[in-house]
Amino acid sequence: MQARRIDEIKSLLIESKDRVIELHNAIIGNVLSDPQLSLLNSTSAAAIWRLWAFITAVCLWIEECVYAQFVAEVEAIAANAIPNTATWLRSMLYRFQYGHDLLFDDYRPYYAIDDAAARIVTQAAVVETTWGIVLVKVAKNGVSGLQPLTTLEIQAVEVYVDDIKPAGTLVQVISLNPDKLKVMADIYYDPLINLSTLKTNIEKAIKGYLRNLPFDGEFMLTALEDAIQKVVGVKTLRLNYVGAQVGALPYAQITNGTAPAKPTYIPTSGYIEIDPAFPINTTIVYYPVL
Repeated sequence: MQARRIDEIKSLLIESKDRVIELHNAIIGNVLSDPQLSLLNSTSAAAIWRLWAFITAVCLWIEECVYAQFVAEVEAIAANAIPNTATWLRSMLYRFQYGHDLLFDDYRPYYAIDDAAARIVTQAAVVETTWGIVLVKVAKNGVSGLQPLTTLEIQAVEVYVDDIKPAGTLVQVISLNPDKLKVMADIYYDPLINLSTLKTNIEKAIKGYLRNLPFDGEFMLTALEDAIQKVVGVKTLRLNYVGAQVGALPYAQITNGTAPAKPTYIPTSGYIEIDPAFPINTTIVYYPVL
């Protein structure tokens, strides 16, 4: 136990004294206001009934202290409990340390050394699927953004999850390249705005929207439109086609013209970026509003 400083002890004593006096005065007030206790009218500080009032006040104060300590201990136990929820598992993924042995103390996982550099998982999501499998999505920071873990790193995360997951739970760990997005649109703009600058700002707006999506967050067509509309010089726009691709699979249409097939999309990998094969400057057509 860490030794308390003198000023901390003095502060505690003053606080305790003030609380005992407060309780004592409350008891005295109740006694004096009760007609049935009118015979207890001595003003002497040494009067028996006043001494009993003081003893009772001290006992009440001790009870308050014990109860407060009990509440603190229960809250600490609850805070450190293993709830085995999706939120708890996600938080544990951020504590994973690559290359370190996982230890247990009273069934609680921990590492002998706190190595921040070994915590390679920077984004994680835990999805409870309808077919009874808990899907764990993970990614790490790369030079130009998020990137998938290596095969060995994924295997290490799988072992880690198997060690901490509830018994009987089916868990699948995935770490994929980002989903690809293709955006084809017509943008009508103010001709007083420099077109080159406008194109640059629109590309920044689209990529910024994708970059700021929460991991495994929902991509929304309306939010994409809002991001483009906020660019200075944009009068209006029409999304002709928005599609997403996972790995080498065919593109999945999110919208086509004015008839959206599906207005939202959750990336399979957890994150999404513009497909380099379809850069924004080749898929968006600009029309000046004269």
